[in-house]
Amino acid sequence: MVDEIVISLSKVDPDNCKLSTLNYEDLKFPREIYHSKYLERPFAYEFYHQFRKLIDNKEIKLEESILIQGEVDKRYQNIEKLSKIPDFLVHSPSTEKNIAVIEFKMASRDIEDIKNDFKKLLSFRDILGYEELIEIIIGNTGCIESKDEELKILINEENFNIWLVLFDITKRKISKLKIKYNS
Repeated sequence: MVDEIVISLSKVDPDNCKLSTLNYEDLKFPREIYHSKYLERPFAYEFYHQFRKLIDNKEIKLEESILIQGEVDKRYQNIEKLSKIPDFLVHSPSTEKNIAVIEFKMASRDIEDIKNDFKKLLSFRDILGYEELIEIIIGNTGCIESKDEELKILINEENFNIWLVLFDITKRKISKLKIKYNS
């Protein structure tokens, strides 16, 4: 599943995720903000759009009942231990086929926010048996490189649990690695 996710990310157009660069402090004369600003949600929506296009065009092949759903709150199924809502689930909703849980984070976020995502991913594995746990980190080259040292601390060569996918917006470079994370 992680390869399909990387393909979908490679199709993401960062321009569709970029926020306005106008500062409206003075409504009559808005001025340009120097740096482009990105948020997780627009990236997640653009990723979903690209993933669905690839499925519809049969470039990504999933079993017939498998689909991707966004922000599913499992508490409606009386699973109180899953109070956190993931960005995406890849599963067959009316069966026990639970393929992947996907989370998005901007590289500019604190490492604790990323660790909280890891705990959420692991809870979906432990409680519902989701097979693949995927954390997608998005940022410009500077943010990805500055987060690199902190992320290296999480890497372990054996007993992998979580896929970490790094998307460098500036270079349009995507890298993936498996990490072990013990909460």
